[in-house]
Amino acid sequence: MRALTAVTFLIAGALSVLVAQDPDQTRKLQLAQSLEQAGEIEQASIIYEQLVQSDSTNYVFFEALRRAYVQLKEYDKAIRLVERRRAFRPGDVLLTAQLGGLYYDRGDTVQAAALWNAAINEQPKIRQIYALIAQQMMERRLYDKAIAMYTRGRVATGNPVEFVEDLALLRSATQDYRGAVEEYLRLLRSAPQQLGYIQSRIASFTLRQDGLTAARATVALEVKRSPNDIPVRTLLAWLAMEQGDYDAALEHYRVIDRVARANGSELYNFAQRSAREGSYRIAAAAYKEILDNYASAPTHPYARFGYARAVEELSAADSVRPVEPASGASIAESYISIDRSVALYEEIVRDYPNTEPAFQSMFRIGFVKYTRLFDLDGALTAFASIRRESRAGALVAESILLSSDVAVAKNDLVTAREILKSMPAGAPQETRDRGSFRNAQIAYYGTLFDTALALLAPLTSAVDRDLANDALSLQYFIAENNANKDALEAYVRAEILVRQRKHSEALVRFEEILRTAPQALLADDAMIQSAELHVALGKPLNALQVLQKIVSEMPSSIVRDRAQFRFAEICETILRDTPRAVREYERFLEVFPHSLYTEEVRKRIRSLRGDTL
Repeated sequence: MRALTAVTFLIAGALSVLVAQDPDQTRKLQLAQSLEQAGEIEQASIIYEQLVQSDSTNYVFFEALRRAYVQLKEYDKAIRLVERRRAFRPGDVLLTAQLGGLYYDRGDTVQAAALWNAAINEQPKIRQIYALIAQQMMERRLYDKAIAMYTRGRVATGNPVEFVEDLALLRSATQDYRGAVEEYLRLLRSAPQQLGYIQSRIASFTLRQDGLTAARATVALEVKRSPNDIPVRTLLAWLAMEQGDYDAALEHYRVIDRVARANGSELYNFAQRSAREGSYRIAAAAYKEILDNYASAPTHPYARFGYARAVEELSAADSVRPVEPASGASIAESYISIDRSVALYEEIVRDYPNTEPAFQSMFRIGFVKYTRLFDLDGALTAFASIRRESRAGALVAESILLSSDVAVAKNDLVTAREILKSMPAGAPQETRDRGSFRNAQIAYYGTLFDTALALLAPLTSAVDRDLANDALSLQYFIAENNANKDALEAYVRAEILVRQRKHSEALVRFEEILRTAPQALLADDAMIQSAELHVALGKPLNALQVLQKIVSEMPSSIVRDRAQFRFAEICETILRDTPRAVREYERFLEVFPHSLYTEEVRKRIRSLRGDTL
């Protein structure tokens, strides 16, 4: 209402320039508006009355005075004001609608209904009359009556989709989600091209579980009546996905693809969305169905790549894990493994040379060999083939960055630096900044700390805020510890071992730093690293001991909150001890209420407790 009042003031102010030609009237109007905005309604009404007396035909003056009377609850005065104007504008439906509203405000509901009905009876097929009266009802929170008025107008005008959006909004506002969806289905039947818009409107209440359940049930009934109506079934598939039921959505997209004779393209779009949203099992099933049934489809090579990506992601939980077929869709592999995903990528490279799916597949081969299999030579070979191919687009720059990382993991800092020199001059600034950050890291790993600081300086204001934060963190760490070069160099040597995945050796180095330089500023960082290495070595209880020591024995450490968060996270994700994890997250909130991790901790607690809100 405050927003509406502000808009009214703006409109009135604009109209006053056009209507109030008398400078004295203009000054009075502006003064009255200022008083009204300041809450001095009674004083404003006195000036508005003077203005109406000076020019009774001026709509701006009339509307301002009517508004003031309503705010003062002087309904009799407002009624007389509207009646006088109505006397010389008998056909003005807005005045009749307003008059009915004023009688309702005064408590005379019978007279209000009589006025509204009289206005309708005079011109029963004019939609604007129903809209004006319904608006009066909504302003008085008479939502059921407004719904009835819009429905009456729909019948009178003979248009089955008249007021469909007004009714849908009203029904959703009154939590009649089934009724709201029925209205949107009316619109969808008459205008199938509006599907995207209708989804966006329904999404306004499907965040509520009862809204989503009602919407899905309502659309399901419509699909039962019209099983081959593609837009309606697409809406139902979307609602199934919103509810996390990707199995049901896949069934719907099978029908959609068949009825639309889409040659697998609808299934492909569904598989793509499923993969984006992390439902890789269903994505794999949909991609596999395309591969089995639509061999000549244009999407076939892309479906093969999508299937390989899904296999790669499915293998992430365990090195080898069984995968159940979805809704009867068979998956050729009995087991999904990371090696199988590499084989699938290699087949794409062989069958579709010099194509986008082949380039993407070769990049994934390099990525998997580096990050999952730690086959550094194999990764370099794969990335090198991308770097030589100008048609690979943005993958060239990404391959350069990852090749440099692989060289660092091999402790070959010279090669890592040389690889970065091949970054294309036309690469986006964000990508070139990432290359500069890697150069700074290489200097850091080479214990060239002054060089690293010089390279980091321009990156602290990078467009990519995550990169800027990383640059700031490394800059701060070097500057803080540069005075104790022996400890800093020892720390760097241990970090390189981490990059090489020599976890046991790295742990020995970090523990040696804690023995030889316990007072060094980087001691708490060394302890954090030690905790992570214990986790990597399968010793989470040892990690908890280290983290607990940081929290309880290092009160000035800036990583205490990080240590406590990681302590709770290990309890949650590795030990699977939910009660203990909740206790530790709650302890975090007690000790570190203003930490950057606080919001994430609250989310974790709600999730572990199973809270619905």
